[in-house]
Amino acid sequence: MGLRLLRARRRDHAALRLAKASRAVTDLPTDTAVHEAGHVVVAKVLGIAVTDVKVIPGPERTQYAAETHIRWNGASLEDAATVCLAGPVAQQKSFGECDLDSAGPDMEEFERICPAERRDEVIARTVQLIKQHWPAVLTLAAEIDRRGALDSSDLARLGYWWPRISADKSAG
Repeated sequence: MGLRLLRARRRDHAALRLAKASRAVTDLPTDTAVHEAGHVVVAKVLGIAVTDVKVIPGPERTQYAAETHIRWNGASLEDAATVCLAGPVAQQKSFGECDLDSAGPDMEEFERICPAERRDEVIARTVQLIKQHWPAVLTLAAEIDRRGALDSSDLARLGYWWPRISADKSAG
């Protein structure tokens, strides 16, 4: 099971923007909210603190910027690599593809901190965590999409359904 990430070609950018705008007008969470929710849920499940998440719509809600602040204190490199990859994996699960132009920084960080011989294992772990916690990702994405920003108290209030994975942390 590989991670299929698609790089949008220049001629596809208009179609991607139109698709994002269409989703933003419906009740479905935006690509960016799902992407950020993937990072947040996996971080919280692994016991890594998230201080806030923010999605800022651009003009006409066709492009989005995002900020998610994570406290990495004590996180293993494998956990950090898993969290980096969780956004693109969630976006791919929801929409069938992930634009590397937007996922590029996550993928660069993943490749920088995850040894090449461990990447397949970390990818499989990330896919499994997103699959296992998919309802939480969608719930959080809808809340991010609705409110635009959540701080640590919002995340704590919403995060009662985030179990901590201790057995998974010791594996590896």
